[in-house]
Amino acid sequence: MLLIFLAVFLVYFNGLHNKFNLDDELYHDHATELAGQGSGGILKAFTTLTFIEGDNAYEYRPLTLASFVAQYQLLGSAPGISHFINLLLYACTCVLLFVLLYNWFGPEKREFTFFISLLFALHPLHTEIVDSIKNRDELFAFFFAVLAYIMAWKAYAVSRRNLLYILLAALCFFLAVISKKTIWPFFVIVPLAYYFFSKLSLQKILLYSLLFCSSIMLYRFYNILHLHANRPFFEYENPFYVSSAGIMARAATAFYIMGRYLLLHVFPYRLAYYYGANYVPVVTWSDPLAIGALLFYAFIAFLVLRYFKKKSMIIFGLIIYAYSVVMYSNLFAPAPGLMAERYTYMSSLGFCIVLCALLAWLFSRPYFTKLSLPGSVRFFSISAILIAALYAVRTHARNNDWYDKQTLYTHDMAYLGSSAKANSMYAEILVAQARAYRNLSHQIPGDANSASVYRDSASYLLSRAKEHFKAALRISPYFPNALNNLGIIYIDQDSLGLAKQYMQKSLSTTTAKARTYHDIAMLSMKTGDYDSASYYFNRSLAADSAYLDAYCDLSKLLIILGDTANAEKALLIAAEKNNNSSIPYIQLADVASFKRDTQSIVRYCRIAAELQPPNIPVLSFLIQYYTSKGDLKSAAYYQGKRSSISR
Repeated sequence: MLLIFLAVFLVYFNGLHNKFNLDDELYHDHATELAGQGSGGILKAFTTLTFIEGDNAYEYRPLTLASFVAQYQLLGSAPGISHFINLLLYACTCVLLFVLLYNWFGPEKREFTFFISLLFALHPLHTEIVDSIKNRDELFAFFFAVLAYIMAWKAYAVSRRNLLYILLAALCFFLAVISKKTIWPFFVIVPLAYYFFSKLSLQKILLYSLLFCSSIMLYRFYNILHLHANRPFFEYENPFYVSSAGIMARAATAFYIMGRYLLLHVFPYRLAYYYGANYVPVVTWSDPLAIGALLFYAFIAFLVLRYFKKKSMIIFGLIIYAYSVVMYSNLFAPAPGLMAERYTYMSSLGFCIVLCALLAWLFSRPYFTKLSLPGSVRFFSISAILIAALYAVRTHARNNDWYDKQTLYTHDMAYLGSSAKANSMYAEILVAQARAYRNLSHQIPGDANSASVYRDSASYLLSRAKEHFKAALRISPYFPNALNNLGIIYIDQDSLGLAKQYMQKSLSTTTAKARTYHDIAMLSMKTGDYDSASYYFNRSLAADSAYLDAYCDLSKLLIILGDTANAEKALLIAAEKNNNSSIPYIQLADVASFKRDTQSIVRYCRIAAELQPPNIPVLSFLIQYYTSKGDLKSAAYYQGKRSSISR
């Protein structure tokens, strides 16, 4: 067990320095807000939906959200801490998995159990789950599910207090489900394990399984009664959300996806952070991979039906693998993103059981048993160690790709060119880089050569971003993010007619209307159409009553119009609805400066100094102000804050 734990840390330690990445903000933003509410924030995680994006709220994963809130309150929100917790959870899960398999298979198969657990622990398909902070929900769900399976087995293995263990198993599985509900179909592993490895009667297997399932019913009852999600789904994520494709095309695509999953399990080389449409195409039955997968899984079904009563380990592994893959194949229900590496968490367990069982069977053939090797070294162990070493090398390398969004998107873009969403997300990274270079060019007015280099770099990055946004639109002509962002680029380049054209088209397709209305308002401001700007700012706030950019830019418009009172009012509402942000207070200080109200400037700057993001000019103003007043203690306090930012 210690070897497995250490192997996990040795292979994954290089991911501990990684930053925030894809979708981490889904937990981070909500947890940051709740962390400021003390112990009440943890309780609130259980009474609200987990993901909040503007006025949309969806998913109920309270245990995972509560863990982030508790972490932020006790340890801080630095990404390194979150990565360490992910890694610790994963390592503990792999150790628990060894305990579970040891209980199922028995002490005589200890070596076999060890290598299954080791291969599972090092499989490269798990890099997304471990390296993505957001996937703590997957880690928690699997951790508590394995713990539930152990408790369920204890109910059989321990003659006394078996009801207690079943109740503990149900509790653990309930914790798994409230970490992420997608774990609930895997309750079937409990009766399956009872059938294969215990001597329980079918009647008792059914009774124990029903008690075990009580946690699922409790979760679903609470969710239906109290929580109402509002999460839109898009064609670029999964065409089966909106496609009129018939059952034959859907079935062909499902088997194509099952074939891709098989290839990823066997050859986990080309890994991707995103597998949505069109990187995973909708296919027909003329596709060779779909046909091959159909034949392969039909063969698995034949083996299971033929040898089910023999209760062999390879059949047990095949059932777990095939059941898990089918669950995420889109055959019965669309899966977000069509495919994902995180969807292979359970199927990889079945795969590793089958792989080790096949190796054990192969090396038990007469040819190998006639060969002798020194000591206790055997072909099975050597083969398993070699495969584990290959997994470890690939996993260790993949961790580096997950360093941050820029690194990940840039690396994977080499083979994600057919994905509209991947093109758009990569272009957004290029736009962010371009803005950073442009800001740097303004901060060095005395160095004309460096400023020119930064401006040229910004222009080059924007031109590349345009290419990728246009590539996204060639794949999906109504992709809203690409339309809106192209409009913003054209505003920047003074092509205002094109900008308006793209933004209006985006408005007809996007659900993020607050942002699009805001951007049209900014376009109207640039053309001097202040009435239209005011109209669209208000439409933006009607779409998302907490949209910070709309409040801030509306206040700038109101100042242009000489209405400082309403500008201040808009910013105060923004501050109330975004109470962890320094930005409204910084702009309130600007309004106070416009009114020459020094007392209000100081008051707002002091509030802004305690919030995020930090602002060096605000801190510099406070240092200068308190120094001029002779309050050296306050000046030193803000000097310390400014120094910590500089470091």
